[in-house]
Amino acid sequence: MASEGKLRIVMIDGGLAGATLMNALLKHSHLSPEMFKSAPEFSERGAAVGIAQNGQAALDELGPEIAGSLDRAGAVVMTSKSDSDGPQAGELVFNLPGEQRGKVAHRKELLDKLPAPRPKSHMHSNKRVTNIEPVSGNSAYGSLKIHFQDGSVHEADAVIGADGVHGYVHTHILGPSHPALKSKFSDQRQYGWIGSGGFFMHDVLDGGKTLQCVTCAQTDEGHAVVMGDAAHAMTPWQGSGAGQAIEDALVLDVLLREVKDARQLDTAFKAYDQVRHPRTQRIITSNYEVGMVLCDRAAAGLEVEKISTDLLPRWIFIHSQD
Repeated sequence: MASEGKLRIVMIDGGLAGATLMNALLKHSHLSPEMFKSAPEFSERGAAVGIAQNGQAALDELGPEIAGSLDRAGAVVMTSKSDSDGPQAGELVFNLPGEQRGKVAHRKELLDKLPAPRPKSHMHSNKRVTNIEPVSGNSAYGSLKIHFQDGSVHEADAVIGADGVHGYVHTHILGPSHPALKSKFSDQRQYGWIGSGGFFMHDVLDGGKTLQCVTCAQTDEGHAVVMGDAAHAMTPWQGSGAGQAIEDALVLDVLLREVKDARQLDTAFKAYDQVRHPRTQRIITSNYEVGMVLCDRAAAGLEVEKISTDLLPRWIFIHSQD
């Protein structure tokens, strides 16, 4: 345990996902969250990010200051209009009803408009993780020791990896020899690896140009989980990645607010996996299938009515999450 009896929660990297969770956890007096980022500054890459109704609802649950970040970032409502190609070129395929429309904002602007100031003493840049190991003699509490490339070491009661599909936290959870960490574009088919404490799957998409990765893991080597792209990287066809990262942050916030002892972290993280894995896996699959439809690789072909019938219901289960 940290000084003053606070639980030390460390986030590794993390753009929008990590920053959202960081702001949420700072509300709880029994938690001491810190973020360690490998880059020299806290910023976000990419241009636009869409936050659908489910993501906006999650932001509302995280608090009014966080919820207002979208409007402060100049977010605009998405019309979600799609036109067809082929013989019926120019015809409207579908238009999401008003209640299902999300908002789109610039990634960097949204990150900048999250509640501030975040305590500078809790934010550490130029910190690339090289190793994570259990603290010896502290197995009952599951504390972890995090080693960085600059030679510094930090201890934590729990580690949350928001470091993407190439992040180090995967290595700690799955183990350095796990075949999931050595996947290649050797064949254009779906592969899955089942291992002790972890499952990894990849799909090769777009004629071999795109790789979709899915990871789910549990470990006895201390308290560590992943969130955002590090947990469920998905193709962009339904614009759900950011919204799912925000949902991750909400679930972790709800669980960690109830954890007052490090020995309760195992139960909290297992509950997190049980809640998040089925939903994110369904959305990953749906994204892939939508991509096939939009690229004329599905049975609907380029027939407007068939495309509309196939696509429109695929957003409802995402947006209607309570």
